Amino acid sequence: MLATVPAEEDKSKAFIPENLERMLTEVIHQRGKRNTDTKKLAETLRKLIEIAETPAQKVTCMLLLVAVQFDKVISLVTYLPPDEWTAYVRGCWAVGG
Repeated sequence: MLATVPAEEDKSKAFIPENLERMLTEVIHQRGKRNTDTKKLAETLRKLIEIAETPAQKVTCMLLLVAVQFDKVISLVTYLPPDEWTAYVRGCWAVGG
């Protein structure tokens, strides 16, 4: 038998504009913690960028995405592979307009 999730709990985890601030806060708290999956954080931030309703929300998510991407690199190697560098620069330019 499948376990049912209450509608209220299901809605709190949905990627909807009403949850953006709460989910952004969760990402900020997870960032830098040991054993945090930076790929998952980056995916979450990309989804949050899509649902952001205001330019301020979108820019906040984009800036945090850039920071999370660089966190990932620091933990892996001392340099950025060229293809990732290009992708990150594009992300920075997207923030700038």
